[in-house]
Amino acid sequence: SLDPSFDTDGTTTTPIALGNSTAYSVALQNDGKLLVVGYARDVFGSYMALTRYLPNGALDLSFDTDGIVTTDISPNDDVAYDVAIQTDGKIVVCGSSEQTATDPQITIVRYLSNGSIDSSFDGDGISVAFENSQDQGIGSSLQIQTDGKILVAGYLQGKFTVIRLLTNG
Repeated sequence: SLDPSFDTDGTTTTPIALGNSTAYSVALQNDGKLLVVGYARDVFGSYMALTRYLPNGALDLSFDTDGIVTTDISPNDDVAYDVAIQTDGKIVVCGSSEQTATDPQITIVRYLSNGSIDSSFDGDGISVAFENSQDQGIGSSLQIQTDGKILVAGYLQGKFTVIRLLTNG
């Protein structure tokens, strides 16, 4: 049965941008808040989307003032596939960004706990693992090791791939 204590009927939906939006992964913070990632689409393409909900299903308005963060990385489509929370509360997201319409790149973004991009991560908060159009790939799953290093799994050039980043991106 659906839990009626979660947004009164057990479900919550959040429209983001002007077009379709899709959620792919959820992470639970120590305080019970939920982080959900995916993408939001408008007439210009898709953006990485990150939302934070209170334990009761309401958007957390202390997270980027409206509970919703969208990140436009490339001139084409950007998608977030997974999210993890570091021990210091920083939020790490993996997915892809397309530098051209057929050029997805494994992309990792780190946010501060308030939803702003953490510029101490790879200098601008965004790490594109391989910035070569020959190395097309998507990061679809991620974990934070106990030493803080970031593991991302997905594919690169059609092959099963795991990469590991240092804590600074």
